[in-house]
Amino acid sequence: MTIDYRDEWVLSGTNRGSWYSEIRERFIERLRVRPDLVVISSVESMSLRHVQLSWFGTAEIRGVLTEAAHAAGVAAELRSKADITRALNPPRKKGDPKQRPGADFEEDEAFWSSVFSGTLQKKYRQAALLAYSRAVQS
Repeated sequence: MTIDYRDEWVLSGTNRGSWYSEIRERFIERLRVRPDLVVISSVESMSLRHVQLSWFGTAEIRGVLTEAAHAAGVAAELRSKADITRALNPPRKKGDPKQRPGADFEEDEAFWSSVFSGTLQKKYRQAALLAYSRAVQS
């Protein structure tokens, strides 16, 4: 798998409404390459016990991205670390050892060199795993 494109955006001003509009416009522009699927990280259900205010802002952004993908005619799917764990581990049978958590794959250099070509900064690994786990399950 090759990750050809990654981008970080600095938003202008302090108005969240204008941020969301700017994010939507930029995202739709990126979707002109017509990917098969947009994978968006969801909030883990286990994390809801320790809710942080910042999660509500990221939930709004996930909504903007999902709507923009729909408007651009590109399928979008929410995926979590639990989806990574399920996709990258074989099905368990009774007595099998515990599955390897998806987070372990983020630090596994051998895994990254065997599956991904090119260079990918570590901060993008979780996003890459979300996309890769979706491809593995298909």
